[in-house]
Amino acid sequence: VVVVVVVVVVSKAFDGGIGLRVGAEGHGGTTYCAIASLVLMGRLKDLPDREALIRWCMYGQGAGFVGRPNKPPDSCYSFWIGATMKMLGVYDLTACQENRKFNLSCQTTMGGFGKYPDSFPDPLHSYFGICGLSFMGVDECLLPVDPVWGITERAKKRALKLRADATAASN
Repeated sequence: VVVVVVVVVVSKAFDGGIGLRVGAEGHGGTTYCAIASLVLMGRLKDLPDREALIRWCMYGQGAGFVGRPNKPPDSCYSFWIGATMKMLGVYDLTACQENRKFNLSCQTTMGGFGKYPDSFPDPLHSYFGICGLSFMGVDECLLPVDPVWGITERAKKRALKLRADATAASN
């Protein structure tokens, strides 16, 4: 546990995000993985300069979220950055309507979501784009998604029950 916390702390980037390695710029996916790891270990309190991370997340949104500075918005980052902001308790700082509009513009006529508007859909961007829409809470047909686990609250509850049942059966 301590080693993971140290790796997260030393990977904190100059821009406020968490990089893929020491000295790298912040990246949305890496930042999510780092924050989720800290949450799962009960060590989010060990995150240095939380305000810089929140600022980095906020600056990464416009029409949609971006994963790195000076990159175009990408539908999957509505999950990676959105979930990070949820775990930090600051999701209310997001531009929900603008992000929703962007995500929906990535939805294709053939089904699914692409990375960008007018791009081909793929499973990753479809899944995380829908998760991002779920966080916004404006589409009643979408089940709530747990930001730490990256699955619906219903699926998380089922997984925890299966684990508890398996543990009880092995005792």
